Amino acid sequence: MRKSLIIGLLLLCSSTLVSKQDDSILEHLQYRLNRVAKAADSLTLSANQGVRLQTAQWLNDSLEEILSFEESFILKFDSFKTVSIQSSEDERVRLFTWNYFNDTGFYTVFGILQLNPQYYDEFLYPLEPSKTAVDTSFQTLSPDQWIPALYYGIYTYKYKRKCYYILTGYHGATPYLDQRIVEVLYIDKKEGPQFGKPIFFEKNAFSRPKSRLIFNYASEASMVCRVEKDEKILVISHLVPVRWQKKGNFEYYTPDGSYDFYQYRKGVWKYSDHLNDFNKIGNKELKGKFKTE
Repeated sequence: MRKSLIIGLLLLCSSTLVSKQDDSILEHLQYRLNRVAKAADSLTLSANQGVRLQTAQWLNDSLEEILSFEESFILKFDSFKTVSIQSSEDERVRLFTWNYFNDTGFYTVFGILQLNPQYYDEFLYPLEPSKTAVDTSFQTLSPDQWIPALYYGIYTYKYKRKCYYILTGYHGATPYLDQRIVEVLYIDKKEGPQFGKPIFFEKNAFSRPKSRLIFNYASEASMVCRVEKDEKILVISHLVPVRWQKKGNFEYYTPDGSYDFYQYRKGVWKYSDHLNDFNKIGNKELKGKFKTE
């Protein structure tokens, strides 16, 4: 009886020490994270191009180091203002993206993908921009072949017991051309995270399905591109050239005030033009002033 009591006390003391140690790690990580968030303000506040670039690269290294700890998944990121942080509804996926822009108006996007360590042994993936110049609309890509995008939305859904994440993002491709990028992220048991899957069907039902959607338009314009979760549709502005002579030159494409959409059905997203039933969406935003998302 006495021996059992002693063992019990030792186990209790041991668990208490582990708990205190975990709390100490969390406090330290949170302190470091808050300092990084404050310093990251230079991404947009500094008028010096060199400082902005140095900050963007330093932020990448610092976040990678902090996020490499399993405990980091439960940290609070409210202090970040210059980094877009998107978390999935199932709390298994989190994406960090941020921009560096130089004095000539060109953007460089940085990104990190973090998976929940409770479900994945390998959980940290720095995102490396793809170096290929070929059309990636039909390709499935790994984290080291990433199509750069500043993500502002993530939509979670399941199909045949597998989880998929629709990502919506923005990229300032050139000083005159902006892009909206829509693609699916899923976690393959053997290959790990995969970006892109042939699930987007165009108007022609017999055409080859795309793995991602890339919309190009004039940088002076503002495009709606987002998932309406309740209706399971991807709403997009209908883009047209400002003059018919500029057809094919996307630096002159702008929304014409109408909307198209992709409807989700049985694992795929099918295109339809002319979204007329705005009341069905239940979003007043589409009836008046528009946001860029």
